[in-house]
Amino acid sequence: MREQVWHEKQRMRDLPDGGLRLSFPVADFGEVKTMILGFGADVTVEEPEALRREVLEEIERMHADVGFARYCKKK
Repeated sequence: MREQVWHEKQRMRDLPDGGLRLSFPVADFGEVKTMILGFGADVTVEEPEALRREVLEEIERMHADVGFARYCKKK
C-alpha cells in the first residue's frame, strides 16, 4: 500500500498503531469506494462524510442480501 501511487497529490502518514493514513483528491467516489470495500474491515473512511455514508450504505446493502443473511445465520 505504501508503494502505491493513487494520485499525484496524495499524502501518506504512518500512524502509531502501524496503520497508514492516506488522503488524496477525487472527482467522484465510484472507483475509490470499490477500492475501500476491497480492504474490508482493514480500512476506515474518516472523511468526507458523504463517502463514509456511501460506503456504509453499500455494506448495509451487501448485508441485507437474502442469500448472505442466510449464509451468516448458518455459521
